[in-house]
Amino acid sequence: DRGEFDRALALLKGLETPEARKLRLETRREKDRLSGDAADSLAALRELIRSFPDDAEYSDWVEELAERDKESARPLEPSLRRSVERWGSDPGLGAAGYDPGDLLYNLASFLDDIGETKAAKEVWSRVADAYAAQAAKSPLAVPRAANFGRAEALMKAGRSAEAEALYRKLLAAYPDEFTFNYDYAWVLLDRGEAARAYPYAVKAAESGYGDNWLRAVRLKAEIELKLGRASDAARTIDSALAETVPPKTTEVRTDRYLEELRALRRKVADAAKG
Repeated sequence: DRGEFDRALALLKGLETPEARKLRLETRREKDRLSGDAADSLAALRELIRSFPDDAEYSDWVEELAERDKESARPLEPSLRRSVERWGSDPGLGAAGYDPGDLLYNLASFLDDIGETKAAKEVWSRVADAYAAQAAKSPLAVPRAANFGRAEALMKAGRSAEAEALYRKLLAAYPDEFTFNYDYAWVLLDRGEAARAYPYAVKAAESGYGDNWLRAVRLKAEIELKLGRASDAARTIDSALAETVPPKTTEVRTDRYLEELRALRRKVADAAKG
């Protein structure tokens, strides 16, 4: 967790229990990913999937593989579905740090990653309902954690009216929360309400950091362009690109978000010419 990968691997050396093998592979995967060794990181991920198909984390690993190599992940859909259904009703799931909604979230994301959008939409609806059941158990009047995934899932399931109502409620309770501001801005933008979406995108950019900040900056600039404010969009993007150090590898989300910003910058330049 502290990023001391070499020390962790040294401590695990010679230990051949399943727990040690799993932790060794997870350490290699993270170490190689952060150092830019995408091939070794991917190899460790594939070995985790092959060696521990009955683990509660299986859906996490398969979803990550779909993000990184969708064609090799595609044949794993049946085993992923079995894992989600099996663990979704297992009393020990909570001890593993998961909720049934988390597993369904991974399945829906996997289906989106491999291009099965219709099937994904159906699962996103199940995700929303699972998180609603989790939220109902909370003593809070407006639960925060359980509603992170719920509002997003409603949106991706096409239940936009429910999503918007939930975001309004959440933002009244948590006005500075990045996720709620960012996702609600997208809901409004998808409904063609760019002007209403803009303040929420600004708020998301103010409260976000790291990859989330890059996502919010792109959304803010996209809305500025939609509102006919191309010069503002250009300044927003140029500032973000100047502040961000590119990652060493293209295998991380940061690289993708930066490329999306660059593509939007070219679109902004074309709009300024027109």
